[in-house]
Amino acid sequence: MPPTDYKSLTLVLFAFIGNARLLGIDLVLATIFPTALLLWSGRRWSIPSNTGIFFVIISMLMIILALRSYDIQIWYFEPYFIWPIKALILTTLVITYRIPTWPIGNTLILTAFVIILLAMGDVENGRFNSLFGPNMLYRIFGILLLLTLMSQSKSKLNHFTHYTICGIAVFGIFLTASAGALVVLVVILIAYVSTKVSTWRLVLYTIPSTLITYLLLRTTVSSEVIDNIDILSRLALKVSTMSTNVRLAGWSEIINQPMSFFGYDHYHYNQVWGKGYLYPHNIYVELYAYYGLLGIVAIVAISTALLKSLDRIKMGEPLSITFLILLIGSMLSGDLSDNYGVIGLAVGIIMRPKINKVQPVAFVDNRSGTA
Repeated sequence: MPPTDYKSLTLVLFAFIGNARLLGIDLVLATIFPTALLLWSGRRWSIPSNTGIFFVIISMLMIILALRSYDIQIWYFEPYFIWPIKALILTTLVITYRIPTWPIGNTLILTAFVIILLAMGDVENGRFNSLFGPNMLYRIFGILLLLTLMSQSKSKLNHFTHYTICGIAVFGIFLTASAGALVVLVVILIAYVSTKVSTWRLVLYTIPSTLITYLLLRTTVSSEVIDNIDILSRLALKVSTMSTNVRLAGWSEIINQPMSFFGYDHYHYNQVWGKGYLYPHNIYVELYAYYGLLGIVAIVAISTALLKSLDRIKMGEPLSITFLILLIGSMLSGDLSDNYGVIGLAVGIIMRPKINKVQPVAFVDNRSGTA
């Protein structure tokens, strides 16, 4: 059986899952205790001594954010105010968990999860939907892709396995027919090239495996699913209407509002929501609009964590990779009830400076115990 780190896999999924619900029950809240028990099993856990005071301050700020979130009066999703609590729980799990690894078993399990999502999905309005909507799907596909590309392997078989998985992830990203998904692809390509790894492998393996995935899904799932994906016309429409895009206009209108120390409530922006959407679809704009000065502090924390993550991403560190993909998604889709993982991981990354010493690999040579 390939080596697996169920704890790091659980942590990544915990950050990704957003406000998904099963039988009306929030999946994150329902899995808090089993997740904590899994991560803390077999070891004594504690808050690192050098971050104790900082953790207390962060906890107080998260409680203030929760109280403020309730006062914003988000009518379209009543449990919106819970997101700071989820973020704090995620931060706690990150800073109390040992240095994360990402062995081959994690990659294979995540790949199996992605294949299940692809097999269960269908097309609505030209976009692929499954257990999650397209804007969440391209995030999990992107996480799988970047984790696989940034991992280290040495045998030809391992390289082939890597890029076959990449092909599956790339195909899934295209199925979502999302502009955000293409941004994820571009960022992943830049990250990959910046590692100075030979890029011919990306072409040699990923393109054929993407085509094979296309053919397999077309014959085993449904040709109608493939044929009804409408990515080209959707992208053409987005490009042609860029200057009149209602979201961009909404961002401009929100940012140009006089700054409020505590932020405004949801109803303050009724004139913006009347243009066809219910929330900013951008984590920076949302934090600025609803949380004022405290939102700006959160924006600084996210930006700081991004800078600290750059080298770690090249090393294949799973939490930093997850953070990057979720951050890209949060810039274009979802609200903080979906994007709490960005805040939770950002604070965790800042509070765990030793995390950059990790040397995670997706393929491990069991004979020597090293990559």
